[in-house]
Amino acid sequence: MNRIRKTIHVIPLFAFVIACNVVSSAPVDTATTTPVVAAALPTIVPSPILMDTITATPSEIVLNKISTANNSDTILNNQCLNVTNAPPTSNTIIALRSLKNVLPRQSPDIILMDMSKEQPRETIQKINIAPSFSVSPNGELITYLASTIINGDVTQVDLIIADGNFQTQKSIPWEDQWDSILGWAVDQKVIISLSRAEASPSFVSFVLVDPLNGRQQAIHFSISDFPNGSLYDVPYWENWYGVLMDPTLKWAVYPKQSNVNAEMYTYALWDIVGNKLMFSLENIFSSSWFFIHASPMPTWSIDGKQFTFVGVRQDESPGEFELFLVNMNGDIKQLTNLSRIGYIWPSFHSWSPDNSDIAFFLTPQQKLGSDIANIAIVNTNTLNVTDLCLSVGIQETAPIWSPNGTQFLVIDRYGKDHLRILLVDVVENIVFPIAEDAEPIGWMVKP
Repeated sequence: MNRIRKTIHVIPLFAFVIACNVVSSAPVDTATTTPVVAAALPTIVPSPILMDTITATPSEIVLNKISTANNSDTILNNQCLNVTNAPPTSNTIIALRSLKNVLPRQSPDIILMDMSKEQPRETIQKINIAPSFSVSPNGELITYLASTIINGDVTQVDLIIADGNFQTQKSIPWEDQWDSILGWAVDQKVIISLSRAEASPSFVSFVLVDPLNGRQQAIHFSISDFPNGSLYDVPYWENWYGVLMDPTLKWAVYPKQSNVNAEMYTYALWDIVGNKLMFSLENIFSSSWFFIHASPMPTWSIDGKQFTFVGVRQDESPGEFELFLVNMNGDIKQLTNLSRIGYIWPSFHSWSPDNSDIAFFLTPQQKLGSDIANIAIVNTNTLNVTDLCLSVGIQETAPIWSPNGTQFLVIDRYGKDHLRILLVDVVENIVFPIAEDAEPIGWMVKP
């Protein structure tokens, strides 16, 4: 992972853990089709077992308060979490992918954790699932790719729509021109990217799939000032490839060539319905095309009315990156003022379901150059920033919020070959180590 500064200098990261101060639109319709349901469905073998006792003890979780001494301009509240062995209960299911004992050519087990009990219970699902999945905005459905394997060969790939228990609700054959699952629209349709022609990168295509009946709807549009594919690359942005649509499918954030320096780029907002440029953010962010692959990924709010990204005002000192919020009128709000006490990680922040809070990672000044960061939350209305004092090893994954927005999951890479998933409850002000050597897929409402 490359760090980004004002002129985007690359700083190597070293993986180690420091334990200190430990305290306990209207898209264009095309002809709709109803895909044939695949005959061969993934094999699901539920086997309820008690959750394994994790090897990490509560004392191994690092709580480290970030000091704001001698920084009068910095506004940061410290609200240190309490480590607990008693997990909070909720009517939800957390889906994880196990990373233990995974053999070559073998899919990891899917672990479903029922959080409605005082002691969470696991259910192991034997599914050949690809690393492409997304949970619906209401937390009721999950979509993922599953393959049918016969004699070691993949004979069929299906788009699966399942409920919180991973029980298949719909199976749709994956089509050749489909590229990857991108997420969900606000109307509960699955967004899938289509293969983009290298000769015409400005013309982008997506398809919406209705999870109830499998009907498809195509979205096509062209961005007039999108970077020339023969001259410039575009950021990966989790398979969005430089065109990040909002959940309402009316707007798209994309990289645009600077009006001041052709060797630089900035971000711009495209009106998909009106087919026009709305505004650019050159006064907040610009960088060299050379570092486009390290470009910070913006994050849309759940309702699609605003987005955030990490940038720096051009009149500020180099390296003073902050978190900014932009609405569809081009109004810009600076959410943080933390660059004098730490470094805000550019791409790994996430919105709460009610669009009121954003969880993000902040590396204190004394740990710059490492991949250690604290978890912090900023309220988008009051601009109150709270350091939860939870210090983790970054895993390049944004926190995953619970459906009701009172909790979130965060990955802590606490050793060279080990990571764990921590559950943070912002209402009860506690943190609970929920699993080891696994990665979260999503947090769902229990059916």
